[in-house]
Amino acid sequence: ANLLFFASLSALGMMIVATFLLIYGYIKQLKLKNCGCYGTAVESPLSIKKIVENFVWIAVILYILLSTI
Repeated sequence: ANLLFFASLSALGMMIVATFLLIYGYIKQLKLKNCGCYGTAVESPLSIKKIVENFVWIAVILYILLSTI
């Protein structure tokens, strides 16, 4: 359970930082063809859809994190 706790805690931290950067780029109206979320092979433009997707992942990670307590 300790490993799962710390793994989900680090994943949560990374997702929060990535989401903050996506929101920042969206507010600054950066026109990116690829946000880099899936690497360079799959194009995923910077959009509100990507920000919502990150919030869903944050919720999933929080669920896992809280289930380890």
